[in-house]
Amino acid sequence: MPVKNDSPDQLSGSAASINLKVTEEERWAFKAWCAQHRMTQVDAFRKAFELLKDHETPK
Repeated sequence: MPVKNDSPDQLSGSAASINLKVTEEERWAFKAWCAQHRMTQVDAFRKAFELLKDHETPK
């Protein structure tokens, strides 16, 4: 079962849906990666976004 890593500040807001267009291959690769690492897709998305923000290069 996936481990939830929701911090209190992440849970304070209301939940909202997000729609992304990716290929079926990308979709299944992401789902499989999350399952292999026992991480929910939501937690993986949040972590990826944190990493992007931390390593953003100015344009």
